[in-house]
Amino acid sequence: MPSSIFSSERAPKGGIGATIGIAVLCAILLLAGIEVFLRSNDGRTNLPLSKSRYADNLEKGLANPDRRTTLLLGASRVRSGFSSAAFAKRYGNAPLYYLATPGESPLALLTYLADRSAFSGYLIVALSGEFMSGNAYLQQDYVVNYYEDEWNLNQKINHRTGDWISGNLVLRQEVYSIANIIRTTLTETALPPVPYWRRNEATGESFYDFSRVRDLSLLAPPRRVSTSLEHPDPGWKANRSRLQKAVSGLTARGAKIALVRLPTSGNRWLNENTRWPREKYWNRISSPAGVVKLHFQDVDVIGRFDQPDWSHIDERDKAAFTSALLTALESRGMTWDKP
Repeated sequence: MPSSIFSSERAPKGGIGATIGIAVLCAILLLAGIEVFLRSNDGRTNLPLSKSRYADNLEKGLANPDRRTTLLLGASRVRSGFSSAAFAKRYGNAPLYYLATPGESPLALLTYLADRSAFSGYLIVALSGEFMSGNAYLQQDYVVNYYEDEWNLNQKINHRTGDWISGNLVLRQEVYSIANIIRTTLTETALPPVPYWRRNEATGESFYDFSRVRDLSLLAPPRRVSTSLEHPDPGWKANRSRLQKAVSGLTARGAKIALVRLPTSGNRWLNENTRWPREKYWNRISSPAGVVKLHFQDVDVIGRFDQPDWSHIDERDKAAFTSALLTALESRGMTWDKP
């Protein structure tokens, strides 16, 4: 009679330890093979956006003694549309830190910089009507609270360790997870059907590669909304006061600030301007002395850049877009000092 399947004769010599060792080695070889396969198919590493990344950049920005230190506030449009390379090409080694969170108003972080820091460098703040509405002033509170209450040596070590792993393994990118790869290979002959087109670097800068999206129609914004949806925003005036107070406090100690409405197009712009008409909202934001205010519609060259998803600049255009934006800011008085 055959021996039981549980017999030690079925395991490699050395017992359970050898079996586990061989299993681990096989798993490592499998993962290494998948990593090589992904890289050969233009797979890219991607660093996740996190509270730790914002806290790290905030700490570095506040601690940097260079008077040209520049912080970028806002959401994904400034994170993906503003090129650090183009900025460095124009201003040399002026320090630049990305503090733009996904889809959130910069009011909470701007207020923190004004009221609870000594920052006096440069600020480029991306704003829109939506980012001045309702409870938008609370949206970045989690960044402030995390930086103040939880950002410590242990969190810094975890953050840098995670960055090292994510920066070296394509497998760490969510679209190329093991589960997604297995599911895809069972049904298709290629990588996941929509290749990852948003890539983040350690600085927090993002790159949107729309050439990797096979069906751009999937990124289309909703159809144009009815003008009947326009109604007064009860939180707008209070948020305008918060903005003006923060801006005044920062400029009083020497900070230079640009309030920028970055471009959107198509239905996205129509929807935004229907809900928050420029003449009733953006135009009523006052600009104290020392503050540059720029709307993309007022600079023809900026408004001409294409946004494949009606909201973000493709990475192939971001250097030219940033150069045009900086030129427009300079022409309005936003100039970076010499070292």
